[in-house]
Amino acid sequence: MPKKPQISASKRIESKIKPITKTSISDEIVDQIMSLISKGDLKPGQRLPSERVLCKNFGRTLLAEGSSSLPVHRRRT
Repeated sequence: MPKKPQISASKRIESKIKPITKTSISDEIVDQIMSLISKGDLKPGQRLPSERVLCKNFGRTLLAEGSSSLPVHRRRT
C-alpha cells in the first residue's frame, strides 16, 4: 500500500495564512455605516448622526472621503 506523502508543518501553516488586504480609513467608515444598516440599527430613511457628531469620531476630511464612497439608494415616489 503506497504511503501518503507527509506534509511538513510549515506547509500546513502556510496553507492557512490568508493574504491581507489593505483598506483605507474611509473604507472602514463606510463599512461601519453599512454594518449599522445591515444589522438594522439604521432603518431605511433614517438620518445619520449630524456631521458635527460624525466629525468628532472620524475627522472632517476622512468623513467627507468616506461619505462620498457610500452607495446612494433613493426611494422612488
